[in-house]
Amino acid sequence: MAIRKVDALVLRRLKFRETSLLVTFFSADSGKFTGLLKGARDPRRPRYGSPAELFSMNHVVYYEKRHGEIHTVAQCDLIESFRSIRADLVKTTCASYLVDVLGLLTESRDPNPPLFEMGVEGIRRLAAEHDADRVLVITVLRLLALSGVSPSPALCVMCGATPAGAARFSVRVGGALCAACGTRQSDAVAVSAGALASLAHVSEAEGEQLWRLRFPAAVLRELLPLTKALLSHHVGQEPRSQQILEQIVRETCTFRNSSLPSMPIGQIAVAS
Repeated sequence: MAIRKVDALVLRRLKFRETSLLVTFFSADSGKFTGLLKGARDPRRPRYGSPAELFSMNHVVYYEKRHGEIHTVAQCDLIESFRSIRADLVKTTCASYLVDVLGLLTESRDPNPPLFEMGVEGIRRLAAEHDADRVLVITVLRLLALSGVSPSPALCVMCGATPAGAARFSVRVGGALCAACGTRQSDAVAVSAGALASLAHVSEAEGEQLWRLRFPAAVLRELLPLTKALLSHHVGQEPRSQQILEQIVRETCTFRNSSLPSMPIGQIAVAS
């Protein structure tokens, strides 16, 4: 067995037998892997420096089995707990959704450093910022783009015309549709110029330019279901936490950001 040392994000944790844990980790170097933390839940004999809580970052030392999917964790020490997320119900639900998304977009033992870095950045932004729903949309759209899903918002994906007026969007064909082509796609939904401009910005911006984007409330109401639909279409299923997220959104009215964007990005400044 090879000994591996990685910094990893916790995607999932399950109780195993009386005192142990099965934890799914995601790291830049090892990709997604499942580790057994023997006796991690035994209060009499604590064996690890971290409880490996969901969406926490940990330094993990484990014995990698050449064959088999469950590896033995020898050491697990906390790097970042993201405690401020756990103090907020909406943020906790959004973070749970993000780690579910990472789990769906990755394969076991398949390193993907850009996907890992974007996922961790999304969790950090959730911890630091107020608008959890905005962070969720930006992060998931970028994770999809890194996985090869980049919807075309600028031109009609069927005829190449610039959508104007009653533009529509089809998840199935992968982008915006002009009014004429939109009538020929049964899954096409109406989409505003602001939402299309936001999609273009998220796909093109880098670094802090990406995170300076602010969505009017009406645009965010369009982007949340569209983002979830793109994900579900790509992976063929919904994340486990999606229903909980939708319930929290309905009950707490998380569409809180009605301000205009802080930078010019075409037509995004739509009245909310």
